[in-house]
Amino acid sequence: SISLVKTSGQDLLKVFEWLKSHLPLSWKIINYLTKPRCTCYFSPNPVHAEMLLTWPGFIDWSEPCIFEMLSNDNAAVVGAVSKTNNGTDSFSRTIRCIAIVANPGDVELRPVPRDLTMRDLDPLTDTDLVISTWKYSRAHADEFVRALITHFPSVGLFDQNNQCLGFELTLQDETTGLLYVLPEARGRGLAKVIISQLAHKNFALGLPAAALVVSGNATSLKLHLDLGFRILCELTYVLHIPRDKFSGELYGFTS
Repeated sequence: SISLVKTSGQDLLKVFEWLKSHLPLSWKIINYLTKPRCTCYFSPNPVHAEMLLTWPGFIDWSEPCIFEMLSNDNAAVVGAVSKTNNGTDSFSRTIRCIAIVANPGDVELRPVPRDLTMRDLDPLTDTDLVISTWKYSRAHADEFVRALITHFPSVGLFDQNNQCLGFELTLQDETTGLLYVLPEARGRGLAKVIISQLAHKNFALGLPAAALVVSGNATSLKLHLDLGFRILCELTYVLHIPRDKFSGELYGFTS
């Protein structure tokens, strides 16, 4: 027989110790990850996956929920459960991504052009720029991005007038993302400089450089592969919304 066991803080001490040693920069969950709720799960067995997702009290299917970084088969189970969802009328949306990774020695460090300056992004002065260029921004993105810049490595390239020409951040799951180069600064290889510089910052912390590229973004995928990243797998994000809670907000997912 299979049973679901609710754990306590005492049960999770080993997990806490692992996080301290492997993800020392982890930080408290904020509104961006709880409104709506963001979660992730895994099961190698679709039957067990459905049992977990429909276990009373585990997921509140009457509220919007974002499932992150799922394998394709686990994402399919979420989509199916979202449609049935104990009789509540609902729908789901998906974003499919390609997970890529590079280890120390895989990515050549590209030098910063002489007329530019590289520095960490500033949570006070650079947050608005990041949000304004982020396709998947949603409510509470300002506090989320500010926390990312405060707690994790980032890279910004600035001209002599201190205008930011491009940037990339390390995200809460230790992947890198939100890469952006201003249109007028493109064609100079700045994206490769930014990616390689941030990758080496993570290498210095004893971490690989990992990223998620949205499926269909062939330009970004080729850019990373040319730098030395390699493809790991496909991962899917799924948005569940009960129709009676739908106000037109898709939380960055496409319609």
